Amino acid sequence: MSALHHGLVGEGSSAPVEVCAPTGAAVDPSDGIGVRVEPARHEVFVPPARPERGDPVTLPAHDALASRLEVRGLRPRGPAREAYCPDWATAGPGEHVVDAARPFLPAG
Repeated sequence: MSALHHGLVGEGSSAPVEVCAPTGAAVDPSDGIGVRVEPARHEVFVPPARPERGDPVTLPAHDALASRLEVRGLRPRGPAREAYCPDWATAGPGEHVVDAARPFLPAG
């Protein structure tokens, strides 16, 4: 399961968020369900671990991604993404639970 953030989402701000689920079978679009095949892309990502408390996991990760792209002179391409691990609900503190990613345009 993954989420695509089309802007800053947090306390005091909102933006559209797409919730995505991969499928190995054909799916027909219907009310409220869209189907899209995405082309290959370059991404930079970080794998934050589940915090010991209820601290936000992905906000610092997305800040790190933005800094990494800026330092390397790369431009973001498309929305920020989060890919959740299947064991999110049962993972303990410090375990890998999500990949925060940002597609980018390669240099050149």
